[in-house]
Amino acid sequence: MDPQEIIDAHDRLERRLRDAFDDRKLLSIHEAGHAVIAEHFKMDVVLVQAIAPNKSFTQIRDRRPTKETLLEDVTMALGGYYAAFKETEDDAMARVHCGIDNQFLFELFTAFSVSPEEQQELMSRGQALSKELVERYWLAVKKIADEVFEYVQISGARAREILSQMPSS
Repeated sequence: MDPQEIIDAHDRLERRLRDAFDDRKLLSIHEAGHAVIAEHFKMDVVLVQAIAPNKSFTQIRDRRPTKETLLEDVTMALGGYYAAFKETEDDAMARVHCGIDNQFLFELFTAFSVSPEEQQELMSRGQALSKELVERYWLAVKKIADEVFEYVQISGARAREILSQMPSS
């Protein structure tokens, strides 16, 4: 590959990432992934919202993470990535909206003084579980994402209603 081909490939990737960053549909799928996993763990979703990058979130009732809930918290934080990855089958695209999730994980591990070895174990288990749950609830992820995309936000009650109506895969 000559230098110009490398530059052109980099430019194409940068353009794809910029487009993905501004894609509300992908952002809605990301947030829906968080929502279904939060509901699986009975975290009581209040609101799922996707206005724009850095203006989206899945709000849960006040629930303080504990050492005992670390695996659930890690799994939920990874739900957005795995939903976006299932939709795009592209790691770079799936990671576009994960900055706040990564910061949350960093802060969580710091707050509980989780060793690097424990972090690796939690991340490995959380990744497997998150992927499994996104697969299981994929129809609900898609339906929640469609409604969040259409209406910008939906209530936790509506997310639970959708989840209860969808067969798990």
